[in-house]
Formats: sequence, structure tokens, C-alpha cells
Amino acid sequence: MTGDSVRALIVVDSVSATLERVRLATVTLERPTVFIPTWNKPIIAIGGGSFMSELLEIAGAKNVYASVPTPSLTVTIEDVVARNPDIVLVGPQTDSMIRTSPIWRTIPAVRDNRVKVFDLDLVSRPSVTLGAAAVSLANLLHPGIFR
Repeated sequence: MTGDSVRALIVVDSVSATLERVRLATVTLERPTVFIPTWNKPIIAIGGGSFMSELLEIAGAKNVYASVPTPSLTVTIEDVVARNPDIVLVGPQTDSMIRTSPIWRTIPAVRDNRVKVFDLDLVSRPSVTLGAAAVSLANLLHPGIFR
């Protein structure tokens, strides 16, 4: 867009190299299943067609809705409970509500305090920060993997 294709290629190479470094670091690790809600009423989840689902895979996890080809989908709390995610990933603004809501606490991961807060600004935007987003998620899901 700026007419500086050389610089653009350097950025693409850097992001791609970081994503590959994270993928290699997590390839042999246990892959927890993860649920990412993006909205409360109705409950909207990240689907397999989202770049965030791919980021989860790179970071060493599996989206419980990875088999759904759309970027997002409306789900029921009963379906989330049936899928029984190991971890629920939330943004900072919904953390407290999800942890304390009787409805959300029907999900074993929430009840067992396996709710993790991710950096929305970093992870939820497909941009030149995708490499940093993968590192951030990998550290959240597999503490200490990157220092």
C-alpha cells in the first residue's frame, strides 16, 4: 500500500519467522482445548475460520470450535459445557463477569479457575503483530515457554 515492497517483505518475513518459531516450540506440547467467547448475549464464539483459531494452533492449543468453518458462531452454554474446554480465554473486560456468573460457572474450566485473560489489543487484530500475538498466547497457555 505504501509502495515500499522491500520493507513490506521484511515485515512479512519477520512475522512468518516468529510464527514458525512459536509453532516449532509448541509442536510437541500437550494441546489444551480452548473456548474463546467474544460476546455474552447471545454467546458468540471464535470458530475455525478465524485467524484467532489458527493462532491458537500455532500457540499449542486447539479451539473447541475449530471444526466450524466460520470465523464466529452463536453457541449455547450447554454446547460449551458438552465440549468441556480445558481453558476459557477472555478479554480483561469480561474476566470478572465470567468468573462470577452462575451460568458461566456451569463450564468446568470456569468453575475450576482455568480462565485466562489475553491481551485483546495484541491478539484480536490480524496485523503485523501476529507473531507477538502467537508468542503471547503460547506464554499464556504454556507458561515459561518463551522468556
